[in-house]
Formats: sequence, structure tokens, C-alpha cells
Amino acid sequence: MPPVVLGAIVKVAMGAKVVKKVSTSMYVQAGKRLLRLPLLLPLLPLLLLLLLLRMVPPHPVMPMPNLQGHYDSHGRVIGQVGEGNRKDIRNAVEAAHAASGWAAGTTHNRAQILYYIAENLAVREKEFARRIVEQTGRPYTAAAEEVQTSIARLFSYAAWTDKYEGAVHRPPLRGVVLAMKEQMGVIGVACPDEYPLLGFISLVAPAIAMGNTVVVIPSQSDPLCATDCYQVLETSDLPAGVVNIVTGERDALSQVVAEHDDVDAMWYFGTADGSRQIELASAGNMKRTWVSYGHPRNWLDSVQGEGEEFLRESTQVKNIWVPYGE
Repeated sequence: MPPVVLGAIVKVAMGAKVVKKVSTSMYVQAGKRLLRLPLLLPLLPLLLLLLLLRMVPPHPVMPMPNLQGHYDSHGRVIGQVGEGNRKDIRNAVEAAHAASGWAAGTTHNRAQILYYIAENLAVREKEFARRIVEQTGRPYTAAAEEVQTSIARLFSYAAWTDKYEGAVHRPPLRGVVLAMKEQMGVIGVACPDEYPLLGFISLVAPAIAMGNTVVVIPSQSDPLCATDCYQVLETSDLPAGVVNIVTGERDALSQVVAEHDDVDAMWYFGTADGSRQIELASAGNMKRTWVSYGHPRNWLDSVQGEGEEFLRESTQVKNIWVPYGE
């Protein structure tokens, strides 16, 4: 290698910026000295590497996402979820409105998709049971019961999809009134902590069965069951935007959902203080609310955990007057 080239490498590697005749000759002399020292020849690859590193522009440092780790009973990390914020809620509401065609489809189509969700969840029953054990530390038998109840609940609401209909009333005037049950629109749902999977399924299933789209805040302490459900929902042909999951602090996110003018209803199953805050936040935009006031609910029970109460909260009644003569 010529001394001039070697000297230039030394110059660049040392970070020299001044290009003058005197300084250039100085580096050429340094290159000649390096050639006279065989022991320093192995350093040539290192000098070439330094040269290349100085020529490559540095990559911009990407900000790390705000992640929250979740641990099992032994302190091992079993997963991470994002810490949702106001912008995430806003994006989820926009996605839910973009999926409004879900309500325009037939009830038979919605029922079939709910059946698919139940069948795909049943295939992964043991996997979800182990996930519940990891998060809650409960016995495997109790976790398996929660998964089996969740599957049964999906089958139940799939059957309800085309059977929860309206009624015909006879008013004092001559005519009839058709009381038609229609979807609410976009429903915000804050799930309880007691049953991370069953609480999620018991609230989401009736809402989407009636044609609503939902923005769901899963269990704050054990959200991984809900995030794992994304794979089940996607493989069951559920359209994008029908179910939107935002993980994070339940009360803070629920407050944002309750204050959002484009959300039609808010369900909250948490503390009494949180229920009061949700109702206060929903008063400004006249949002329909369903809160628990901190009262516990047995989600395994077929009366408290499912039924017409959930379907009634998922719908609104449109009265159609039909007058007729003699």
C-alpha cells in the first residue's frame, strides 16, 4: 500500500479535518513509519474499519414504545403490552366507525362469525388456560373452567344474534307501533379484573352480536388473554375495526372514552369511584352508560354473566308508527 494512501487512512481515522500541504506531508511520513513497523501491519484492517464507520451516517435513534411488563408468580416476564393514551383511543374510535358496515350485514353472517370465534378458541383451550394460570396463579382446573365458559358464552350469543328481535305494540290511537331493536353504534367497554378472559368475552360478544363495534379496555392487571384473542378474531373472519383493544390504565382510558363525542355508549366494570367519574364525564355528551358501581358480579353464573340484560344494553329501540283506517 502506498504511503500516501496509508497516511490518508491514518488521517481520517484520527478525525483530522484540516487539509493543508504541511499536515498532509506529516501524515504521509506517518504512513512511511507504519510501513517500516511490521508489527503494526495487523492494525490496517482496524484502520480501514474506522474509515468506513466515519463514512456511514449514523442512524436516527427511534423512541422506544411505552411498554408495560407482566410477570408470573415466579417473577418471570410472560409478556408486554402497550400503555395506551388519548391518541390510541382516538385512533380506535376512528377504526370502529370505519367498520360500521358490520351492522349492515345480515344477522346470519354475524352469527356464523361468532361461531367461528368460539370454535377457534376451543382449539386453543389449553393454551388460554395456561395463560390464565401464568397471569393469575389460579389452579389449572379453575382456568380451564373460565375458558370453557367463555366458549359456551360465544356459542350462546351466536345463537342470540338473529333471535333478539323487536315487538309490535298497540297504541291508544288506531294503528300499530313497531319497536325495532337496533345497534347502539360504537360502545366503549372497560372490562373487570376478576376473570381476564371471561370478562372480556362476556362483554364483547353481546355487543358485536347486535351489530355494534367496540373499543375495549381489557383487564388492567391481566390483559394478555385479551391481546391473545386478536389472533382468534383475525382467523375467524371478523372484519377489521369491529373489536379494538387498547391496553393500559383502566380508569384513565375509560375517562377518555367517556368524554369522546363519537362514542355512543360506555360500559364500565370497576370501582365505585371510577363508575361515578364515568357517569360525570358522560353527562356532557349525553352518552348512555352502564356501570357496576363497584359491586362484584359472578361472571361464571349464567344469570349474572350473560343473558338479555347484556343484549338490552347493546341495543336501542326505534319506534315506527303505522296508522291504518277502518
